[in-house]
Amino acid sequence: MDAFVNSQEWTLSRSVPELKVGIVGNLASGKSALVHRYLTGTYVQEESPEGGRFKKEIVVDGQSYLLLIRDEGGPPEAQFAMWVDAVIFVFSLEDEISFQTVYHYYSRMANYRNTSE
Repeated sequence: MDAFVNSQEWTLSRSVPELKVGIVGNLASGKSALVHRYLTGTYVQEESPEGGRFKKEIVVDGQSYLLLIRDEGGPPEAQFAMWVDAVIFVFSLEDEISFQTVYHYYSRMANYRNTSE
């Protein structure tokens, strides 16, 4: 995990605060397409089974941030739950099982970390 956070590809400058967002959901729920659309403005239908790690410099209320996005390829683990500042749970409206999976993932993450944080 430390190699992930301290990797050269993730750091612009230590003076830029980081916002860490995790994307969680079933395979074929649209997670990768959602992230790709946000980062590039284009839509791709294919899903990445292993997930991925991405970054984007953003400005919120006049303050620059380094947005770190982690697209999880499987169920969230404790280390992931402690790393994130926010989580986006993604499910397909055409697949009830994907919603049930997201509900299970939320419950699992709630066990790792207080949901009021």
